[in-house]
Amino acid sequence: MTKRLVFFSKIINQEFGKFIMVGVLNTVINYGVFILLFIAFNLIYFVAGAIGFLSGSVSGFFLNRLWTFKSNVPIKAGFLKYFIIQLFCLGVHIATQIGVTEILGVPEIFSQLAGITVTTFMNYFISRALVFNK
Repeated sequence: MTKRLVFFSKIINQEFGKFIMVGVLNTVINYGVFILLFIAFNLIYFVAGAIGFLSGSVSGFFLNRLWTFKSNVPIKAGFLKYFIIQLFCLGVHIATQIGVTEILGVPEIFSQLAGITVTTFMNYFISRALVFNK
């Protein structure tokens, strides 16, 4: 492998590992809010999913900015870009939820996890390139 490829691989593995750790925490927040809204408040699964998704995004920005990417991007500008990316990912997330539930027959209660899985990689690469780039 070339030096550039080795360097890129090392950066991705370290950052992506941290990104996944932050993502686990965000997923706990996300899924907890989803379950609360879906079961306790009887919200439609994809509305509860959208609120859960966005609730995990706030902590995700700050943890990824400080720890994962060690970025000094200004908070206002960085959060605005991050939020726009989150809205895009949210669209993909909701489409995934509806698709796996309505087309594949996955129970609504598990649709949130499918949406999280699909958007994790997308979120990492877009956020790294457009928000936390060095």
